[in-house]
Order: sequence, then structure tokens, then C-alpha cells
Amino acid sequence: PNSELSDTVLDPEGKEVVSAKSFSTLPKGDSAFTITPLSHRFFSSFYGDKTLVAISDGGVGSTAAVEAAERALVGFLDYMHGVQGSIETTRDAAHALQRSFARAHSTICQVREPKTHGTSQLLGGLLVKLQDRGELPWAFICCSVGHIKAFCLKKDGSMVDITQNNYLYRVSTPLGRLGPCLEGSFPDLTNLRLYYYPCEEEDTIFLATSGIHANFHPQQLGKNPSHVHSSLGDWKELTTSEKGRENLNKFVCDGLHKVLAPDGNVPKIQDMLNNVADHIMNLTEPMREFLDKKETTIEKIDTNEYPALLEHCTALGFTIRKYPTMQQTKIKDLGVPASQITRQWKWQAFVPLKGENESFDVFGYMGLCNSAMQPIISKQSSENFEHCYINVNDSDIEVLQEKPLVMQVWVRSKSSQEHCVEKWELAGDINLQQNKPNSKAELGYSFSNLLRQKEVDRRKVSEAVEALMNLDTARNVFVFKGTRKRVAFEEFGSSFKIISGDMVIVQSNVEITSVGGESKGKHRFIQITSKKEASIANFVAKFPHSDDWTVCSASEFL
Repeated sequence: PNSELSDTVLDPEGKEVVSAKSFSTLPKGDSAFTITPLSHRFFSSFYGDKTLVAISDGGVGSTAAVEAAERALVGFLDYMHGVQGSIETTRDAAHALQRSFARAHSTICQVREPKTHGTSQLLGGLLVKLQDRGELPWAFICCSVGHIKAFCLKKDGSMVDITQNNYLYRVSTPLGRLGPCLEGSFPDLTNLRLYYYPCEEEDTIFLATSGIHANFHPQQLGKNPSHVHSSLGDWKELTTSEKGRENLNKFVCDGLHKVLAPDGNVPKIQDMLNNVADHIMNLTEPMREFLDKKETTIEKIDTNEYPALLEHCTALGFTIRKYPTMQQTKIKDLGVPASQITRQWKWQAFVPLKGENESFDVFGYMGLCNSAMQPIISKQSSENFEHCYINVNDSDIEVLQEKPLVMQVWVRSKSSQEHCVEKWELAGDINLQQNKPNSKAELGYSFSNLLRQKEVDRRKVSEAVEALMNLDTARNVFVFKGTRKRVAFEEFGSSFKIISGDMVIVQSNVEITSVGGESKGKHRFIQITSKKEASIANFVAKFPHSDDWTVCSASEFL
């Protein structure tokens, strides 16, 4: 957070991507009244048709609060970055967000000294592109614990509180926090909620901590409960008054909208953040002046006379649209994305080649299981082949060269621990023959671009690019040379009904050596692919496994 300026990111065309701002309304004159440091943290990440955002609020008053906010955000991001590639439905997104909050809580609790545990509020959200949804093709799905809010400023000028009812009345302690709040190091999940809101292109998502939105709440502005509904005698009665809650949401949204877009038009996000910061600083100025003149504390101030909330404040906003991924105007992109979505489940194993009849033969096994298969298997001819794998020191990233100067980049997005069935996605090709790079930077950029399009964690991308840029060819380029046979199950017709017809088996007898001459021995390399995980899992579960098999991908084996 930068307490002086908005943090704004622009795309290569100069358009705003995201803007965020942190500031404090607490007095600065007397150190007794200055609660530092600022314990808010925010984050945003853009994946083309997905946007991940989060704000954490550790409260005020100690370094433990700062650490709790940082740990909450790190735990949330570690989990969400790890599952980005496997989120295919809104249900997947909702489940991932819930699990990420569990990770955030456990990360807070991992500090060495339990007495220094802090707690943190957290809001994390994922904007996703929907399929075939007409006028509302986007959805913002978020999870919140505590009082951080998410709003949507529609392109038609209207304002909606996405996180309705997560802050109904003023409280001294947040109704919901991660970290050891309750006995036994449990979190307080009083108001943990999941929210789903359909959006359209050019709407703006606006996130705000309570230091901002509470200063638009009628109670905080000194008004009576009857202001939102005539039957209310106490603000806590909002929990049972649906009409009262509706009026409260309208009051807050109307007030916030007038400040964010004072002339009715939607301004730049940075201007909106500056508008709301100026408004709140002006609103709270009398309270700060009073504190500077009187020897008192914030808790003892008459809120009827000074109806405002002094607090740390953070806001973040971004406009809904599909963003270009890793565009750079000065560096040529050599990468060629996959022309179609190429995702397949794989089971791969390296079986030591002891002798023609001593090592496991998957085709021989199939013939024993069903003799009707044997004539079809025998018709399939073997072929000689030679290709290379480039080791970039990451088992989730596979770089294959089946043709000279053409690098195929694959990314592992899912795996099944029980049977080692893995989901691999083709990120695309880098054709060094057709698009000869002018520098290492161009090659690294192309490689990075393909990985980021598959939502690989940015740290893993950086490490893989560094490994490729500093490649020791003699040690980290491996040649697979031998013979192989390919059999597709669709060729069997109804001979083996229980197995998916799209499954393909490739069995190779290979010798694996590095370019520098280091041998990894002779192996029988078995690859089974299908669009369905269960098809492979059911098939390989019956294999007569041996302890000397290495069941893993080529990248992991190397």
C-alpha cells in the first residue's frame, strides 16, 4: 500500500487495468493517537478472461496485525494460483475460494510464537467469463469474512452492493476474522459468505474496507434507525428486517455513488479513488482536529457530536473486460498458442527394459485380458523415432521437441494421487525455424507468454524462464531414441466395451541420454491418454505393478 498515491497499472495501450489506494484518517500530530503501521494488503492478477483480486485487513495497532494481513493474503494467493488451471465452472471457483480461506487461516496460524498471532479480515474474488450468457457474460464470485465490501458500479451509472448485509451496524470488533480468534485457535466465521454477481463489459468492481464504506452508513453519520425504516428502534433489529436492510443498502450505495461519480458519468478508477479519499478525509477532519486539541482517546469521543469513523482505509477498483495477456509492443512473440483446446488426461510410466519378455508389455497384457484384441494389436506396426525433452527443472512444465527447432510446451494442471493420472494442457508451440528470435529475451518472453496463458503461477513462470535462458544443453537436453507402437481403442470396436473409445496407448522402447552423453538407461515408456480421467484410472488399476516402475511424466522423470 502507498498512503500518498494511488497504485495504478496500465495496459500497453495506456488504458487503466486496476487502481488501488490505501490511506489513514487517524490523526498524525500526536504519536499517542497515531496507530501504525497500515495493516491492509491488496493484490490483483489478470489472466485474460479471469481476474483474481483480494484485500486483507489485519486491524490496527501492532506489527502482529500487519503480519496477519500479509499471511492471510499469501495463503489465499498460494492456493488460488495453484488451482487456476483447474477452475472450469462457477462451482469450481466457489469451492476454490472457500478452500483458499482455509489456507489463509492456517498460514496466519503458522507464526512461530503463538502469543504474537494476529487476525485478519479477508475478501477474495474471482471474475470469470461465462459461456453463452448474452447481456451478462461475466460473473464476479467472491468470498468474504469480516466487513470488507465489494460493489459494482454499472456502466449505466447505477451502484450495487455485491456483499449485501455483511455490515449492518457499528461494531467494536469485526464479526468475522481469520486467525486464532476463538478458543483452540479457531477462526471466527460469523459472517463468512459466498457471493455471486453477474456483470457486463465495462462495469467496474470496487472493493473497500470498513474505513471507507462505514463512513457512508447512516448510523456512522449520526442518523437514527428509523431513517432506514420507521419500525426500527435499534440498529441491531436490521438482522430481522428485510425492508430495513434493503433501505440500508440503497442508502450506502447512493451515497457512495455520488462521491465516486459526482457528475453521473463513470470517471477513471484512479479519479474515483481520489474522490472517495478526499470525501472521507474531509468528513473526518473535525474529529482529527478535536483529538489534536483535547487530551482524550478515540474511544471516548462522543459519536453523536463527531459522527465519523477514524480508521485505516483501502480501496481497489478494476473495469470488467478481457485483458491482453503479457503484451509487449517492442518484443516479438514467437510463441504459437494451441489452435484448439488440447487437454488430455495422461498416465505415464518408465519400466526398466530388462529383456524382451521380462519387462511389462501393455499390449501383451491387453491380449491376455481379451484375446479378441490381439489380432488388431498385431496389425499395428512399430516405428523408429527420436525426440528431445528440455528439462526446465519443473515437473509441471514439459518442453518437448518432436521436430527440430519446434518446442511444444505442455502444462500439468491436475493430478490424481491414487493412480497418478494427470491432466496436461498444450500451451502452444515455439517455432524457432519460422520465427527466429533476435535475442534470448524474445525466446524467454514467448515461453513466459505461453505459460501465463495457462495461468501458471508467476513464480514458477519466472523460474522456468530462467532455467530455459540459462540452459546447460549438455546436461538438461535429453534424447529419447527407439521404437514405438501406437494403438487407439476406437480400433477395437466393441471388443472392450468398458473402456472409453477415445483412449490411446503408446508404448516405446527407448534409450534415454543427455546431449552430453549421460545415460539414464533403457526403458519401456508407456503413455496412456484419454479425455476422461476415470477411463485411464480404471484401466491402470488392474496392472500388475512392480516396485521398479517409475510412474510419472517425462519432465518429472528427468
